[in-house]
Amino acid sequence: MTSSVSSSLHLLKPSSNSILLYPSRTTDPRRRSQAPVKAASSGDSNGPASNPTKLLTFLGKGGSGKTTAAVFAAQNYAMSGLRTCLVIHGQDPTADWLLNCKIGSSPVVCNDNLSAIRLETTKMLLEPLNQLKQADAHLNVTQGVLEGVGYL
Repeated sequence: MTSSVSSSLHLLKPSSNSILLYPSRTTDPRRRSQAPVKAASSGDSNGPASNPTKLLTFLGKGGSGKTTAAVFAAQNYAMSGLRTCLVIHGQDPTADWLLNCKIGSSPVVCNDNLSAIRLETTKMLLEPLNQLKQADAHLNVTQGVLEGVGYL
C-alpha cells in the first residue's frame, strides 16, 4: 500500500503583470503547445476581492513527484512576482533539499516572494484527541470509550 501526501501552494497578490504558460488542449496528445495565460496584477483598482488568494494542490501516488512539482511551481510563481507559500505535508526532505532551506513547523522565508512551512497533520489531529482522552480520564465521562479512538 502506498501512501499519498499532498503539497499545496498559496499564491497571493502579484507585484507585476505576469505571463504564465500552461499546456493547451489539442486533439493529438503528442503535440502540446503553450498557451499564455495572463496573471492578475496588483495594479488592479478593484480591491482585494478582484484578486483573491489562489490555492494549488498536487495529489498523486507516493513517489510520483508531487513535492518536486510543487517546489518548482512555487519557485516559478515566486519569480513571476506572486507572494507564494509552499505548504508541505509530510516529513520527506526533498523540499528542503530543492529549496536549500530548512522547512519547519513555522513559516520560513526561502527566497524573494517564497516562504515554506511543513504541517505535521497527524500530530495536529492527534494532539487534541490526546487532550480529550486525558480530560476524560480525569472526569470519567465516557468510561473508557475514547481509549480505542484515533489509532490504526
